[in-house]
Amino acid sequence: MANILLIPLCIILFSLGSSMVEISKFSIREATVEDTKLAFKQNRVTSRQLVDFYLEEIQKLNPILNAVIEVNPDALALADEADRERKAQKPESQLGLAGTPIILKDNIATKDKLNTTAGYYALLGSIVPQDAGVKHFGSILCPANANSVVGIKPTVGLTSRAGVVPFSAPQDTVGAVSDAVHVLDAIVGYDPDDAASGGVSRYIPKGGYSQYLKHDGVKGKRLGIMRYSFAGFGNNSQLLETYKPHLRTLRQRGAVLVDIVDTSNFDILTATMFSNQQKAMSVEFKQAINTYLKQLVTSQVRSLADLISFNKKFSKLATMEWDHLRHNGVMLLKCYLQEKLKEYGQDIFEASQKTKGIGVKEKLARLNISKASKDGFEKLMKENKLNALVTPNFNIYYFLSARGYPGINVPAGYDSNGIPYGITFGGLKGWETKLIEIGYAFDQATRSGSLLHLAI
Repeated sequence: MANILLIPLCIILFSLGSSMVEISKFSIREATVEDTKLAFKQNRVTSRQLVDFYLEEIQKLNPILNAVIEVNPDALALADEADRERKAQKPESQLGLAGTPIILKDNIATKDKLNTTAGYYALLGSIVPQDAGVKHFGSILCPANANSVVGIKPTVGLTSRAGVVPFSAPQDTVGAVSDAVHVLDAIVGYDPDDAASGGVSRYIPKGGYSQYLKHDGVKGKRLGIMRYSFAGFGNNSQLLETYKPHLRTLRQRGAVLVDIVDTSNFDILTATMFSNQQKAMSVEFKQAINTYLKQLVTSQVRSLADLISFNKKFSKLATMEWDHLRHNGVMLLKCYLQEKLKEYGQDIFEASQKTKGIGVKEKLARLNISKASKDGFEKLMKENKLNALVTPNFNIYYFLSARGYPGINVPAGYDSNGIPYGITFGGLKGWETKLIEIGYAFDQATRSGSLLHLAI
């Protein structure tokens, strides 16, 4: 990954504002990956200039947003290296995201000078054995919806989950937000360290996913619209009125909207599935986090029990505050965390620690989840011959997570309080190509550009 300039931050959904910054007639702010690649080719911007700009933005905005917990101390050196490779016309300098600054959530391991803590103070200073990346089921679609950005939740196994801070292995998946398709193209593929990736690598299209960014991608697509379901739009409701213009736009662009009125059986199955998910995840989290902690090269905690003990011992850490320092021209961020054990507790940790592994009840829970998914979501999609199921906000994510189905959340507007909301398109395993076509076409028709971050 030496050719990819890594500047891992706390969250993926960090916004940089709206004013324009010009370098050699190149607008950095809100520039897309494709804009940046073209500017590199035309010598209108360097990786060094990009990094300098983003470091200044972080320094300016982070005291307000508290979004960034760490910046790679080698960021500028990596930028200079990328510029040298591009100048020397090395083949690898033209590939993927080479030389482009990116941000990572802090549960995505990087084998460099950065920490990988997933928000745990206990993991500060731990050393990971390898680079990796993961997102669990709700942490792509939910924050994307709340922050007016694009979020793609791929089919589980499409991107490797090996060597990362986990949540629940059957549901964890790597995801990308903003410039999502370019990132997806960069991270998909088979990994022998993740067994799930072998079975789904067949879904990766020859030539990558960028070819499915089509303005008319929604034409002819059958989209399911659930009316009465708790996950749907309701009927004669304020929610439905909010989304009516978007549904009308989809129809005008050639989509076939399929009203799904009778969802009682689907809702019952989804509720059953949710209940079983909670039972399974409690056991799976303990197994997954113990496995992760044991494989770390260096760590002061090696098990979930260690984490619980650490939290109790250091329950009164100092209040969070930020120090903005510079070292050799690179801004360093130091975060002093507060565990806030008294305010939030660690009930989930303690409940998971009490579990005794995968037994008959847990196996039955997973079987029930699989059956509910097939009899609910999959049956709904197949019987109605749908290309995607459409739901407001991120309401779809519970049944997408159950068996690792993909989904894409696209910005849809702002409510009267200025709070963003999105629209989610979900499909069956391997349907990323269809969802990208639909999501891109929808965005081009409604917002004229938020998904330009995906455009080729």
